[in-house]
Amino acid sequence: MLRSDIMTRINHHRLIFLISLTLVLNLSLSPLLAVENRQTTQISKFEEVEEVIVRLQEQILADPENPDLHCGLAEFLLMKGQFYAAEQSLQKALKIESNHVKSLIVLSNLYRLKIEFEKGLELLQELKSLIPTNFKVRLLEAQYAIDRMDFIKAWTIYQSLLQDNPQSPEAVYGIAEVCYWQDRFEQAEEYITKCLSLDPAFSPAYQLQSKIHRLRQENDKWNELGRKAVDLSPFDDNAQANLAIILMRGEGKMEEGHEHYRIALKINPYSIESHLYLGTGWTSKDYEDQKIEGEAEAVKQIKELLKKGDEHLLNLELAEAEEAFSKVLQLMPTNITALIGKGTLSYHKKDYDAALDWFFKVLDISPDYGLANYGISRSLLRKKDKFNIRFAEIERNFADREETLDLLLLFFGQIPVDLMGELVGDHVEPQILDVLFPVLSARGVKPAASFHVIP
Repeated sequence: MLRSDIMTRINHHRLIFLISLTLVLNLSLSPLLAVENRQTTQISKFEEVEEVIVRLQEQILADPENPDLHCGLAEFLLMKGQFYAAEQSLQKALKIESNHVKSLIVLSNLYRLKIEFEKGLELLQELKSLIPTNFKVRLLEAQYAIDRMDFIKAWTIYQSLLQDNPQSPEAVYGIAEVCYWQDRFEQAEEYITKCLSLDPAFSPAYQLQSKIHRLRQENDKWNELGRKAVDLSPFDDNAQANLAIILMRGEGKMEEGHEHYRIALKINPYSIESHLYLGTGWTSKDYEDQKIEGEAEAVKQIKELLKKGDEHLLNLELAEAEEAFSKVLQLMPTNITALIGKGTLSYHKKDYDAALDWFFKVLDISPDYGLANYGISRSLLRKKDKFNIRFAEIERNFADREETLDLLLLFFGQIPVDLMGELVGDHVEPQILDVLFPVLSARGVKPAASFHVIP
């Protein structure tokens, strides 16, 4: 369970976390995006993107009924992570020309990145009915298949594309990506090599090879190719996130790595990998407890309500917790603990869109508040689960292991070395907790929090 009263100290305590082996697919490794953005490769700075946006807006004023201009504007808005504005621009293009193919493709991919698969797949079906053999539409369909862990379908589409166009780096790369997610790394590398022979500047291929080197602990190559991917495609959020972890974990450059996570989130505010890492302690930032200001009586009331809300939340008394946190927000609309509480309540009610709204509100107030990043990553993953064709199978597998906890977070100022081994693995048995807390207490170790489970 996400716990609201302890996470302000996330940067001050060692984080131990055990997470079920769920495949987290990177949504930005998309050959479709490589195709769509090839014309912008000479742009490397946000300021340059803004200049293009201004010019396009001027052209639209002169020619407001041109759908190509609205679609082009949307593509550049997406490079700055302005998803809402991009969606509005695409809707304008489609209002002018309802079957404007490029706008339909870009809008479907926008929904894919936001994990709004219902909308995105609906547009994909519309595209397939209009132009079923279109290269970009088939690429988009294959990427959705990968997102849903439907690797057989993705493989079939990419092989068909390759048969139609043996010189397509996008199709070759797509096959490499399928191999990667199926842990067939040697085959993936064969296709990566072929892809780069067709297009030496195809940045997703370098990024994928970089990740394979990381898994093999070939750190020099991981570093080299990760940097090359960013050099070739600086507006690929996943390439920026990969470089961030290279800098943080590989070189110990926390500040520099943190900046690349920030760049990744500026490009794509829905980057699961970036939110997950920032939310699990990979940050160079510290932040202080939020100060509650006002009349003494109001401050006292807020603190009492927060305590009640948290106690109800820990006991999964959702209605009572909802009431307490709502009262806090009436008194102090920017109270981070209450906002986190509301997000957590929405999460437990499986209203993941509402949860995202609450967690993003926290980041608007405190951009480095790790628990909000963490809540966003979990909510996005739960939205993906709904469309994962293997999710029922995964649920059955974990149902067979009744004592497995899906996620355990322990925050302590100190964990004795001889206890660490018991806390590392694919899962943790509840009995460990029965032993752990008394032992820590006997040794004088004061936990900064109890444990919390996200179902």
